[in-house]
Amino acid sequence: MARWTTLLMLLVGGSLAAAQNDRINWGTDPREAVHAAQRYGRPLMVYVLASSQNRDDDLERAQKRALSDARVLQRAKNYVPLRLSRSRHRNILKDFGLPTHANMMMSFVTPDGEVLGTLGAQGVGQVDSLVQKLKLVFNTYRKKVYDGRVKPILDDADAKPADIKQALALIDEFEIDSADKDVVALLDRKRLSKVLRKQACGTLAALSTQTAVTKLLELVDAGDADATDALSKCTPPAAEMMLSKLEADAEAFNYAVYKAVTRICRIRSVKPARYFEKASERLKQSEVERVTRLVQMNAQRWRERQNETR
Repeated sequence: MARWTTLLMLLVGGSLAAAQNDRINWGTDPREAVHAAQRYGRPLMVYVLASSQNRDDDLERAQKRALSDARVLQRAKNYVPLRLSRSRHRNILKDFGLPTHANMMMSFVTPDGEVLGTLGAQGVGQVDSLVQKLKLVFNTYRKKVYDGRVKPILDDADAKPADIKQALALIDEFEIDSADKDVVALLDRKRLSKVLRKQACGTLAALSTQTAVTKLLELVDAGDADATDALSKCTPPAAEMMLSKLEADAEAFNYAVYKAVTRICRIRSVKPARYFEKASERLKQSEVERVTRLVQMNAQRWRERQNETR
């Protein structure tokens, strides 16, 4: 944070704006933006503009279209947005990794002042390149959070419960899929409080990776109530992963999985447990096939929605 010392001394006042549903509401006060980034642990997305007479009209229109695109707006929510004026803020542009002659370009900076990358004016005006940059930069930042603030805690057998709780919260907040194995290892510890076990199961459900689903299913089979509760909070693609557990001709039908996938995908006309104890093999198979189709449809729709905004 020492990198920001000069900046914070030079600039005062103002207010910070965040990404909204239909536009990016840029903050214009660097001091407030840096404080917000540090407070919320989010990287800055810094956009610098020269005076209007020094901007290319066609490029400016292209940038406005790109910055209002739904995919860009979705990814911008991961950042603290800050717009700088080249004339007003020329003496601090370098603190954000920008040259003093910068115009209509962006930089991306961690809360403690490390520059994660820049994007030129042409790139800002192209939706695909802007989306890709926002994605790549945030993935880089997410890895820094994982390597620096999450993994050291989860690898420490003597970590304090409060620190473990915070590490799990960071995994949830930043959707750190690569932490799934660490959370599984955490759940394998013999002396883990019930509160942390419940939170860890919830984290696996939020991640909904193959590793996470496999562990939850293992715990459900062992009668773990927290895992059973968490299982129904997974994503539709995770529900699709569970379908192999639905065997109509199994000696004991896996009703916990049936209940979870129907809840996740909001499937109606759910059968009670006794149905699978008394119904014929043909009827049970018909029900499994119905649920399988609906789960697969929901999983596909979920992936399509994700692709539209990512």
